[in-house]
Amino acid sequence: MRTSNISDLATLDHKPAATSTWEPVAHLQFTQMLFDKLRGAGFQMGTPNIELTHGRMPKRALSNAGEEIKWANMFGIAEIQHWDVQNPEGLHTLLGWRNSHCQRVAMGIGVGSRVVVCSNMSFEADRKLNQIHHIGAFAQIQNDLQDLLASRWIQDRMRIRNLRVHEYKEQTMSDTDFRQFTEKVIVDKGILSPSKYSKMVDLWKNYKPNDFERNTKWRAFNVVTELLKGSTLPVIAAKTQKLHEVTMCA
Repeated sequence: MRTSNISDLATLDHKPAATSTWEPVAHLQFTQMLFDKLRGAGFQMGTPNIELTHGRMPKRALSNAGEEIKWANMFGIAEIQHWDVQNPEGLHTLLGWRNSHCQRVAMGIGVGSRVVVCSNMSFEADRKLNQIHHIGAFAQIQNDLQDLLASRWIQDRMRIRNLRVHEYKEQTMSDTDFRQFTEKVIVDKGILSPSKYSKMVDLWKNYKPNDFERNTKWRAFNVVTELLKGSTLPVIAAKTQKLHEVTMCA
């Protein structure tokens, strides 16, 4: 299920009991900590998009092995802005975070870029902080995040990303270049399935948004992100990262 209301996490959370070596962290506690620290560092937080799925404890678990935990896995994203950095139109900076109560996914934070086209949720993380749920892990990831914010790394990376998008918008791509681009997207990287090829070509020729002028890398990039709609948030994040790799080399 998906929700944009952080308070929903209080009732949806079914956190198991801790063990002598493993200490799950409540989804609400983790999410509120992230938002509080970023706001304290001067960031504005957009409306979150949070996805929750059920999970099953692995066989290696010391207790509750094989037990299904309701809404065990959380993956969230929210747009963030900072007064010191002006993003180009069409590009937002995104915070991504994840948590799990079934010993399969580490507690994690990602900061990266999102290309905004309609309801497109495309996201690539530049920096990740991961922490397995051992005793004291929550305090450790708070310290890691505080260090990251103090270094102003996020603002510096935002400027680098902005430059990349400007380059995408200025670099031309011929129809022949685009055919080679589609081969890399579909065959080499598996970002889209072969069934999407005709739709890619159609969007390349007929895409309407004013900012995506014909024959640029920016248009080609957004053709793909448009077709990623409907996938789960973790899948979109992983595929967007591959897409940047393809576009930069195209």
